[in-house]
Amino acid sequence: MTLAVAVEAAETPAEHIGHDAAVELVDLSAGLLKAVLDRLISRALAGTVALPLLVMDDARHALAVEVPLRPLLVELGVVPTPGLALVEADLPRLPEVLERWQTAVTPQVKGGAQRCRQGVTAARRRAPR
Repeated sequence: MTLAVAVEAAETPAEHIGHDAAVELVDLSAGLLKAVLDRLISRALAGTVALPLLVMDDARHALAVEVPLRPLLVELGVVPTPGLALVEADLPRLPEVLERWQTAVTPQVKGGAQRCRQGVTAARRRAPR
């Protein structure tokens, strides 16, 4: 169920900015995510736009999608967007929740994607031929 929510959450803003390529997802539990990210070097994910998503039982955990994760993503070079903290009780209303969230996040996704493309273009110009 969480993976299906993640796919829909990633595809919603992607569609709104005209991104037609496949959306890549990493679906990890918090402990596994930390173990993976701890092994990465600084800026290892430079040029990646991240859409943090947390599906939880209790809304009291909502800050977990932002507070511990955002600084780590920035250190890794990710362009983070506002996270989506979704209470399991809201899953039946997923399209409505995603619509509100994507309205807030789409401009940042679009800006982040443009910055990523500009970074790739600049890197190609600097690369030896």
